[in-house]
Amino acid sequence: RLLRQQSLRTISSAPRPAPVTVIHNAPGSSISAAGRISPSTAAASMIPAAVLLAALGAAAFPWKKCFCTITLFCTAAVLTAIFPLHGNDAEAAGIRGEALLKQGKYQQAEPLLLYAAAQIDHPARFCNMLGDIAENRQEWQEAWQLYSRAVKEEPDEAVCHFKLGHLAFRLQNFPVAEKHLRLTLQLNKQQPVAWNDLGFIAARTGSWQNAVNCFENAVTLAPENPGYERNLNIARRMAAKVTTPKSPTR
Repeated sequence: RLLRQQSLRTISSAPRPAPVTVIHNAPGSSISAAGRISPSTAAASMIPAAVLLAALGAAAFPWKKCFCTITLFCTAAVLTAIFPLHGNDAEAAGIRGEALLKQGKYQQAEPLLLYAAAQIDHPARFCNMLGDIAENRQEWQEAWQLYSRAVKEEPDEAVCHFKLGHLAFRLQNFPVAEKHLRLTLQLNKQQPVAWNDLGFIAARTGSWQNAVNCFENAVTLAPENPGYERNLNIARRMAAKVTTPKSPTR
């Protein structure tokens, strides 16, 4: 966990690696501006080894092989520091991590996504995926940090605001949830879960008509979800009670 958190701090604070300027002095030779061999060749052979070591470390963790896990992760970290991912290498690692994540293979996906997020210039997409992994582990603070990083990187992406807003909703931080859910719908109104969350928030404050409007939008976008229909019926009954005038007493 400590190693993973160190990787997350790297994503948030470390400068991105500068592009390597390649000077072609002779046919077949590739020398960097710093006088070293261009890292692309070394990275091509060493990065798969680093990824494999990190994956083995993640696999060893559930079996309480702590020494083995730490050794593998540290070796992978050293290889990554010496031979950083560049360009297509980082993107390829991220794509592979995304595929594993879709298959539910969280432990195998995480080190690949960490590598990708730490190296590319705009890691919001991979931060969101890592946030999903953290949320699945119920590591709420870690998920919050990752989703917040994604929002900072891509403030005009609806999915970034939605993930942070929905997490805040789950944690009952309703002011933050409402802020980001409304930003989500400003960018993309086709979000039934966001409408349902906002309906619940409105119902909590007794704004039943607003809740009805939100739940109606959720039902329209996802009519197959019985929970949205149930929420709408409850909100309509409560709104009718609020608006029905009382009979005068004699």
